[in-house]
Amino acid sequence: MKKINAILALTFIFLIINGCQFSGGNQKTIVTDTDYKKGFNAISIKFMERSPLKEVYEENIFSLNLLLENKGANNVEYGLIKIATEEDYLEIQEISKQDFDIEGKSKEFPKGNQDIITYQLKAKKIPDPESTIHKTHTYITSCYEYQTDFSEDICIDSDVYGLQKDKICSPEELNLGSGQGAPVTITKIETRMFHHTQENTIEPQFTIHIENKGRGNVINKNNLESFCSSDPLEESDLNHLSFSAELFMYGEPIKLDCKPENPIKLKNKKRKMICSFTERLNQKEGTYLTPLHIKMDYGYTTTISKDITIKKQLD
Repeated sequence: MKKINAILALTFIFLIINGCQFSGGNQKTIVTDTDYKKGFNAISIKFMERSPLKEVYEENIFSLNLLLENKGANNVEYGLIKIATEEDYLEIQEISKQDFDIEGKSKEFPKGNQDIITYQLKAKKIPDPESTIHKTHTYITSCYEYQTDFSEDICIDSDVYGLQKDKICSPEELNLGSGQGAPVTITKIETRMFHHTQENTIEPQFTIHIENKGRGNVINKNNLESFCSSDPLEESDLNHLSFSAELFMYGEPIKLDCKPENPIKLKNKKRKMICSFTERLNQKEGTYLTPLHIKMDYGYTTTISKDITIKKQLD
């Protein structure tokens, strides 16, 4: 019995050591790429606790504090924040800043980074002498550049007749339901090997399914200022992104030929891409795994709102 207890104790210690790192006496959980490159989040905006107050008196100045958190796996190097109010009832007196840059989740910062933006607002007098209160609406919109970065080993199988035994892999559908740490995500990849009989060559082809699974909208990353302002928008400013894919072959990354061409327009938040390897493979190359790398660049926007009740000063 003592021997069994000792083995159990050693096993427990082994699991602790391999599950944690120790630094200065504190435990630190090891975070892998797959840990932080999950989910469908990017910049999260929320009103800080008791900010703004639900009720304010007319002609009073109050603070509106926002907490911005980057809950995705991509750094935001340039983002804009815009406030919209009923100008007849609220006056913007001071803004701490109107742009932001926030690092995303990483091995060093598995929860991402954050920033705080503060507005000083003044409640105006209620113009209607018969009204003692007025509920006004405040909207906060963020616009920023974001990127989805995906890399996974894909099976290349030039043995279309199944002559090779004990293959290390086989082309199959890859389902990616957990996301890549970004709002626009790759949900599924289908791999096919097309056999060109006359040339006796193989053409790898990938059907890549993408979808906006975040809570916001995809926008033109080159036109953030217009979207976060009152400027008129063009149809090309909405639901468009840039897509690229490459396969690591012959010791270097080779760009795939993908259709449709950039810019890619999402339809009902989705799109299907067909990407082909333009260089035909010899049928004798065999079966092996090789990295497929995909990048999507886009702008993204989200809006939150809050009601504030202005109360009249009673004599």
